[in-house]
Amino acid sequence: MFISFDFWNTIGLPNPLYRKYLNNFLIDNFGEESVDTYTDLKRKLNKIAEQTGECTTAYNNCQNLIKILDSDMDTDYLLSFFQHAALLHPPIIDDSLFDVLNKMNQIYGITSNTDFICGDTLLQIINNRINLKSVVFSDQFGKAKPHNDIFHQTYVNFSTISTINKSDVIHIGDSIPCDIEGSQKYGFKSIFVNNPSETLLKLKELI
Repeated sequence: MFISFDFWNTIGLPNPLYRKYLNNFLIDNFGEESVDTYTDLKRKLNKIAEQTGECTTAYNNCQNLIKILDSDMDTDYLLSFFQHAALLHPPIIDDSLFDVLNKMNQIYGITSNTDFICGDTLLQIINNRINLKSVVFSDQFGKAKPHNDIFHQTYVNFSTISTINKSDVIHIGDSIPCDIEGSQKYGFKSIFVNNPSETLLKLKELI
């Protein structure tokens, strides 16, 4: 069985301490209004990805945020802050999810969109607790779900292990347009979940 996972709200939940830490940083450096500006930009980026499959790098997203805030902050500094904040207050991941996955002994990958937190940072957080045979993050790949190309790259990565059909891959995620409709349009099977706890339940059903 080949299983591809979305990351956010499928494997990991946003950490409230991360957002509090980020908000304090934004207010201290850009003022109260910057919190809403950041939130609006994130929503815009997610909407663009959902509607077009287009995305930019975390660096470009930081650059765009600085421009909107009319600031002269160094882009590398802001990018580094986002990664530091994510590592300091990482997404909440239930280790029992990885325990179940490792016991299932199937072939796993991650196919996930990102914005300000880089895919490499998310991999540090996962910290090899699961053996991933395919890793496709939008900031590294240049396309976002639901674009066919990002699912195709997952398929190509899995195909290096053995000869498979698209229907041999199950993609699990929390977004109907990006994860479910996008993966099914490409030819994968899919499972919708609302959160990592539901991911764990669905995996136990698969067992």
